[in-house]
Amino acid sequence: MLAALLEAQGCEVEAMRPPRDNLPEVQQALGTAIELGDVVITVGGASVGDLDLVQPALQNLGGKTDFWKLAIKPGKPFLFGTLGGKPLLGLPGNPVSAFVTCVLLVLPLLRKMAGDRSPALRVTQETLGEELANAESRRHFFRVLTNDAGVTRVSGSQASHLMNGLALADGLVDVAPGTVLAAGTRVPVIRW
Repeated sequence: MLAALLEAQGCEVEAMRPPRDNLPEVQQALGTAIELGDVVITVGGASVGDLDLVQPALQNLGGKTDFWKLAIKPGKPFLFGTLGGKPLLGLPGNPVSAFVTCVLLVLPLLRKMAGDRSPALRVTQETLGEELANAESRRHFFRVLTNDAGVTRVSGSQASHLMNGLALADGLVDVAPGTVLAAGTRVPVIRW
């Protein structure tokens, strides 16, 4: 899924076999990846569990973590670091979280690195066909689908481990913490 998203942006993707959950193999995989590419993107292993080994491997290889964890949903355990002078982007392991952080953070970076003069998120203005509410303390990026009349609705389940809502989606709507957006509101829809 992520390789297809990146290739659609004109990137060359070298997908590697995932290492087993042990520090020497993760370190070896990161070392190989940094030699092969201009950017390293990992999926999973950047959270707080015993088997989340990307940060220790990065440090052991002489890299550094610039920031870790974002106040967004889905996508909180995102990591940005550098290794060998190149960016390392640690995406969350849940598939929807990985996709959302790739759209929000990875695509603009890759566009900028490729010389795009407008690397920002691609956005259209649409009309909500239903209320979107975020009672949480993090920004929530709802997966949405816009019909031919320009009406945007939630595309399905918003759980970060369920792919159906993402598979049906064609955009994201950013709803700030403690915010309710009423049906009929014009909103920016982030596209990929």
